[in-house]
Amino acid sequence: MHILMAVKENNDYQVVASALKENSPAGEVTWASRGEEVLQHLQTETFDLVLLDREMYKQILDALQKVEEKHRVTLDSMGDAIHVVDSDLRLILCNTTFKQWNEELGLDSDVLGRTIFEVFPFLPNQVREEYRQVFESGQMLVTTERSVAAGREFFTETRKIPIVENNQVSRIVTVIRDITKQRQVEEALRASQEYAMNIIESSPDIIVTVDTDRRIVEFNRAAQTAFDYRPEEVIGRHIDLLYADPQEGLLIHHETIETGQCTREILNRRKNGEVFPVLLSASVLRDAQGQTVGVMGLARDITEWKQAEKALQKSNSQLHALIEALPDVVYFKDVQGRNLIANRAFTELVGLEKEQIVGRTDEQLFAPDLAEQCRRSDQVAWQKGEPVYVEEQLTSQKDETIIFETIKVPLFDDQKNIMGLIGVSRDITAYKRSAAALQRHSFEQEIIGRMARSLNTLNVNEAFPLLVEGLKELTGCDRVSLALIDEAGEKFIMSILESPFPTLEEGTVMPGSTTAAAADILAGQPHLTRDLSTETEFLAEQLLYRAGFRSRVNVPLLAGDEVLGALNLASAQPDFFHQEQLPGLQQIANVLASAVQNSRLFEVEQHQRQAAETLREAALVLTTALNLDEVIERILAQLQQVVAYDTCSVQLFKAVPKNQQREGRLEIVGGRGFPNLPEIVGLSFIIGGDNPNTEVIRTQATIICRISKLMKKHVKVNGILCQSS
Repeated sequence: MHILMAVKENNDYQVVASALKENSPAGEVTWASRGEEVLQHLQTETFDLVLLDREMYKQILDALQKVEEKHRVTLDSMGDAIHVVDSDLRLILCNTTFKQWNEELGLDSDVLGRTIFEVFPFLPNQVREEYRQVFESGQMLVTTERSVAAGREFFTETRKIPIVENNQVSRIVTVIRDITKQRQVEEALRASQEYAMNIIESSPDIIVTVDTDRRIVEFNRAAQTAFDYRPEEVIGRHIDLLYADPQEGLLIHHETIETGQCTREILNRRKNGEVFPVLLSASVLRDAQGQTVGVMGLARDITEWKQAEKALQKSNSQLHALIEALPDVVYFKDVQGRNLIANRAFTELVGLEKEQIVGRTDEQLFAPDLAEQCRRSDQVAWQKGEPVYVEEQLTSQKDETIIFETIKVPLFDDQKNIMGLIGVSRDITAYKRSAAALQRHSFEQEIIGRMARSLNTLNVNEAFPLLVEGLKELTGCDRVSLALIDEAGEKFIMSILESPFPTLEEGTVMPGSTTAAAADILAGQPHLTRDLSTETEFLAEQLLYRAGFRSRVNVPLLAGDEVLGALNLASAQPDFFHQEQLPGLQQIANVLASAVQNSRLFEVEQHQRQAAETLREAALVLTTALNLDEVIERILAQLQQVVAYDTCSVQLFKAVPKNQQREGRLEIVGGRGFPNLPEIVGLSFIIGGDNPNTEVIRTQATIICRISKLMKKHVKVNGILCQSS
């Protein structure tokens, strides 16, 4: 600013011209000349201000210093690099961001007085032409550049804003924005999506200053743009001109004067009558003596903010509706672990209303172990600073165990301080059960395949230990046994026991009425007993219970429609077996049934072959030997290969005269396996009574019987032993 000052000395005025350097600190004055020499300056130069008193000059200088300081603070607070050049393209002003930016690029930050081409040697000549264009046209020019400094490629957006003085551009304000990251993203998006991103431009704030009479004394470019007034149209006019409600303006003025500042949203009015919202921050202006000289208002057009606020409210409503409709549990916690947001699924889970959830911690909502688990996973999310996935398990209001997969996303403010976290929990109970069932099925199939292979290569007795091993691996049971049904289909014969006990051994015959499982097994259905104490009225279950078993499962051996027997598993734990295990166990039982059936067929075939061979050998004996004792010995020897007996005797029937009391007698003519064979050969006894041979002679058919006490007594008294094992 060029200043002419007349100083009163010795009751006379001396005219003094001074120039305040634009690149010098505020308040520094260079005296140009005195006396008559000043008149020559007045004839050749133009001055911005003429002062007639030194005290007045001091006051104005103080005010200028304050204005300059405010503008400099505002300039330094901006995030873009800003510098001002004169007509020689020399830098006369720059902000702090500009210096920092130069240092980051490895350039000198001491730039004032140097041309832009000295500061930035990498600039092309095109830049010189751009500045010339702005000086001549007086129009702002926006360009983007690609530059390389210190081996680093960077992109900038440059705004060259003319400063017009006396209808001529005297300086240019250059605003440089580093858009390297934005350009990199833009280039990547352009390559993949073929669309460009718009560069967001920032608007300068509106600045309006009024005096104590509330008349406008300062009206900046942003205000001109916002209100569509030229400075000459508003300077000196009352500030009510700019308020949509002048009464509101008066209240703001009084509050500012009384408290020193006032911040609120207000409505302004443009020249065309349009009303628009702004965020106003008003503060008192004081002179060097602390006297109030006016009020400065800093305002920002928040029309877009308001529109965004409405859009955000709409978006929040939609988001709220979406969160409420989600079947997943959604919540937001603060840093103290208090639940501030909870959706409908959350309220249904804990059985509380939202008002009962908001403000409460997990410790107040869940069981201690689950609350501690939630607290630990919250801490992990905050410590890692990234989303974490955890599995959480709880018991619902319906006393059902629910497994959740939860993602916890930590939230931080701009200073990286923890704000809280968002949690989304999805019920994966059904998925877990399906996965477990699939895994169990796969494991079952592996075990079943192993058992089938062993049963195909070994007989049932040889393969049974492998079967037991597989069943224990599959179910964890304590005991395995196999019971086959007799030919009449009424009794169970304990065929193979993995761990027998004295009261239930292999070969034990159990009538169907002695076990609770009989009806289901004979009907081809499995029988599951979760608690054996409920079936102890049956003998078989009573024996198992006394032996220490508390639960069992019986699975029918099915060969087509025929039930061959039962595969029996027992456990010392109650409620050990479950319905989910039955399909797999039935598959194993069916494989075992097939093996039993094949084994029986094989035994029949082997027996038939051996019997045929025995008959052939016996026929050979009869044709080659005439001695009866030798014939009996050879035949009984061959018979032992077919029937693994312990003792065997041959008895001949001899008729007696009918007039006698008895009809006939049996005489022992040979035998095998008796230690006293010579003593019993030749003995005879009368047919009749409970001797089983009586039935054989009467029916002329083979019978199989167990040796009862009565039979043993009869044999002992008569000294005769029948075929037995």
